[in-house]
This record gives sequence, C-alpha cells and structure tokens, in this order.
Amino acid sequence: MPYIAVTFDSTVDASMRSTAARVAAGSGFIPLPQDVPFHVPVLGSVHAFSADTITAACATAPVLRGRFVRWEMHRHELRCVVELDGVDALLSHLQSYMPASKPWRTPYYLTLGSAAEIESWMYDDFVRAVSAEFPVDSTIEFNTSSCWARLDKPDKPDKPDKPDKPERACERVHKSTVVSMPPGQAKMTKPTTKNVPKPATNTPTGARNLPALNPKAKAFVPGARSVSITGHADAVNNAIKKPRRRRAAPKVSPHRKWARPGGPAPVSAMDKIIKGISTSMTDA
Repeated sequence: MPYIAVTFDSTVDASMRSTAARVAAGSGFIPLPQDVPFHVPVLGSVHAFSADTITAACATAPVLRGRFVRWEMHRHELRCVVELDGVDALLSHLQSYMPASKPWRTPYYLTLGSAAEIESWMYDDFVRAVSAEFPVDSTIEFNTSSCWARLDKPDKPDKPDKPDKPERACERVHKSTVVSMPPGQAKMTKPTTKNVPKPATNTPTGARNLPALNPKAKAFVPGARSVSITGHADAVNNAIKKPRRRRAAPKVSPHRKWARPGGPAPVSAMDKIIKGISTSMTDA
C-alpha cells in the first residue's frame, strides 16, 4: 500500500541499524533492508496522486520532534511505538496537496525488521528479551529528517522452481522401444480403422443385418401341415369382444316396515264424534 512517512536524521538511523544488527546476531530476526530507511508512516491512500504531486508535498513538509515509547510485536514484525509532536500540522500540509488521502492509524510506529523465522509462540519472550537488552528511554527526543514516500509494493520473493516429475515406468518402456529409422526410409504408422478399407459385401443398401441360416435345419415341405385360419380368427374376435354388462339387482330398502299386531287399530269414541261432525258439515 503506497504511503508517506517521516524519516530520521543520520545519527538516529545509524543507531537503529546497529540495534537491528545486534538483535539479528543472536536470533532468527531479519533486519529491514539497507535500501529502505527507517521511517514512521503518517499518511495513506496516496495511490491516486502522481509522483510529482507527492514529491512537491514532501519537499516542503515541516520537521517534527518525537520520542520512542516501547517495543511491541505486530504479527511477525518487531516495532517501536513513537510519539510525534506537530503531526497535525504535517498532515494538514500534506492533505492540501492530496485531499483524498487519509491519516495513518495510531499509535505511530517504526518497523525494525521481521521475526517470521521465529516461532510465534516465542514472540512474547522475544519482545521481553529485546526490551531488557535495549531499554527505551522516553525522555530522549529525536528530530525527523524529511518525508519519504513508498509508492511501489514490496517485491514478493521468487517462487522456487518446481521439481521435475518422476518418470513413470510406462514412459521408460516407451522410450526404450523407440527405433531410429535410417534416412530416406518412410516412417511406419500404426494402422487405424481409418486407413483399413472396409470389405466389400453383396448386401443391398438399406438392408437389415439378418441372422445367418442354419445349415442343419430340416427342409421345408409345402402341404405337410395345415393351418386353420378360421379358428385363429374366432380366437381373435373373442379376445376383442367386450364383456356384457350385468343387470343390477333391484334395490331393497334397508328400513323395516312396522305393522300393528292384531290388525288395524280400533276407532275411538272421539274419532267417531269428529268424523260425524265432518260428515254433517259436508252434507249441509
């Protein structure tokens, strides 16, 4: 990620180089490359601006004063946290040239090198050992030298060449059976179905492939067996004939009729009176 950082004066830079070399002498620590100065990132998101704009902004940037605070590990990097005085004025100056840029996350820090060759479970002991061997005095101040822009991405290490695949047994046999042809002699080709002509047949075009005749079959004698066509036709008609529908039986009500035992019920005196009144009214 491209960013802009502040660098240290030559005295502080040489002291940090010496410290990184001494740490690397007794461990698997890898110091920062010599062509990269020790720096503190302060502004990011500058990839959209031209190199001329970034150079002009860095050329007139103000100088800062700062202090070292403590050692710490971030992932596989050994860092030293720093405090910077006047960083707000520096950011305002840089963003006047690059409005879309963004301030770097805090706390600010410088990267001393990489501890990728050291086991991660040893990082805490490694930081304690560095802090004990190189204690940080926060009362000592330093001055920044200038702004430095990192515009290109760090180069990735080249991938190792893949080893050649082991030769299979079938390939070894194939190579051992190769015969060199003398000059001028035609190269032999493996016959294929495309090169072999099809045998000529007397079968007419479009005929089906019929089974071969049996040479031991008995000869056919006409009239030796009679075939009844009538019987066959009757069997076919009977199979096609639809079955007759059966007439449904008359439905019988499931309810039982009740009849008074001993004949009809006797007529009561009241019924006779009512019947007589209705008869007289009809006659009138």
